[in-house]
Amino acid sequence: MFAGCAFPQRRRASSAEEAIFIFNKKDASNVQGAIAERIEPSLVQQAQSSLQVTFEEICQEHPEDASNLTRARARTNSELSEFAASMSSLPVPQDRDPVFVVVQEIEDASVPEFDAEKLRRCGGLVDHEELTRAVYESQGLDFAQVQGLASEFLKKLGLRPQDLGVKNVDEHGETLLNQCFYLSLAHAYLGNDTPQAASSLALLVRRAIESAVLASNPEWTHGLHASSTGEGPAMVFADFLPIAMRDDETCNLLAKLAVCILDSVAGHVEVFLGPKYNDLPLKVDQVRNFLLLWYVPGNYQ
Repeated sequence: MFAGCAFPQRRRASSAEEAIFIFNKKDASNVQGAIAERIEPSLVQQAQSSLQVTFEEICQEHPEDASNLTRARARTNSELSEFAASMSSLPVPQDRDPVFVVVQEIEDASVPEFDAEKLRRCGGLVDHEELTRAVYESQGLDFAQVQGLASEFLKKLGLRPQDLGVKNVDEHGETLLNQCFYLSLAHAYLGNDTPQAASSLALLVRRAIESAVLASNPEWTHGLHASSTGEGPAMVFADFLPIAMRDDETCNLLAKLAVCILDSVAGHVEVFLGPKYNDLPLKVDQVRNFLLLWYVPGNYQ
């Protein structure tokens, strides 16, 4: 069901390995090209908005780091590593379910609290399922059938996706949207028994990853114009991983992770391998640090 393949129409996210599943090579290439054209711009906007929020947090909470983003990266890496170390006594998740945490779904009654400005700054709420249906129809494919094949593929692997929702809450009670990627990473690392810790870890993961991206692209702090106008590469959340992973600092948990993302929408799988993952001496640490995420339209699980 897997087949190694190069994708001429799809911009690869600097992953260590990638392959296709669900589709044949021709359909995979066409679908991925259509997704890049019709869906990816909204994902890029969400990622850019998240970077802007992170930079604003740096300015407010650690103004001394605003002009020295390398120091912000070192601080956030240290905070992340210290938190992870404090949770190291937890047993390694045995089922390795990608994610599970008790959160409010986006459809709940708290949504009206988001005014238009807050939604804009978070990159908005886009109906990716409808966009995906339109992409599939343009390629002569049936959305329900393809997603059914994807679900069956996951079932054969002995896995089941669990939806975290898209919201997290920071230390000041501020609700953050479009957090499914970071919540998924955090809970894939911790397992099913620590929902509150997963929420806290997700905040630290976001700050560490996005501080690394900003430190590598300091010009983006000026409204992120370099990325949005084409002067720099347009990025989605998964693109942030290799930037944060290749940081050479000693206390960089992200460099010790292996993250596998199975995309049920585009029909491809990518593996992001941190440079220090293979150096982990114990198998138990390699198991804990192997994180598996499942992507459905507009949502990591």
